[in-house]
Amino acid sequence: MVAPPRLVEGLRFGVGPFALFPSGNPRLGLLNVGVGPAGAVTWQGHGVVLDLTVLHAWSFVDDESDYSLSQIIPAVSYVFDTGTAITVQSEMVYEWHSDAWTIPLNAGVSQVLSIGPFFRMSVGIQGKWWPESPPGGPAFGLRLITTLLFPELSSPAS
Repeated sequence: MVAPPRLVEGLRFGVGPFALFPSGNPRLGLLNVGVGPAGAVTWQGHGVVLDLTVLHAWSFVDDESDYSLSQIIPAVSYVFDTGTAITVQSEMVYEWHSDAWTIPLNAGVSQVLSIGPFFRMSVGIQGKWWPESPPGGPAFGLRLITTLLFPELSSPAS
């Protein structure tokens, strides 16, 4: 497989489909499947990671649980040589039918850990604050993050 040409060193991008699946409980999430497009662009260099993901989903029902939502996820991280990262991000969601924004601001720290010779994972914690949310929405939150890290399975194109 040939990698796409890089226009700027450290820049990566992608587009593809996006899907939302129902939780079955209206207090925990949406009640209908939604699909739509997604795109992401990331730049990485000198310990800095800039990331922007944009997506949109439509549900395909004709009742009060119908939705059309867009999500914008900007993030800025600094990764130290020790594998520690400091991140500030948001996960802004706009629901088009109700003309409502949900905007959390997240800030936190994570650490890459090695467990054995081949297994690595990242663990982290983020505080969340919602400057904008629907009535009855949250004001503050805490997120615990665990991410399994897999080695690259192919070598870069020469």
